[in-house]
Amino acid sequence: YQRTVKKSLAGEDVKSFGVSLYGSKKLSGNKRIFTRADLYEPNSDAEDDQETLLIGGVDLKLAEQVHLMPNVRAVLYQDSSKDAEITPRLTGFFEF
Repeated sequence: YQRTVKKSLAGEDVKSFGVSLYGSKKLSGNKRIFTRADLYEPNSDAEDDQETLLIGGVDLKLAEQVHLMPNVRAVLYQDSSKDAEITPRLTGFFEF
């Protein structure tokens, strides 16, 4: 959870807040599913400016220190004039 009060370019106080949730569950073997959800309100006094970020995917552990994670990232907007952004991604992770 995050809450901020800051001055806008016009000199007014702007109150924003955000909440983030993350979860994962081990499947069989070296597979794990994961999900994340973020809710961001950049200005509590403005209408239709809320954004929601959703990420979900599978973590495939290929070796002790190597992971491959196909996932999908979606950004949803409260403002109905903005289209949702949906992006398939492939994330690689390794430790050395």
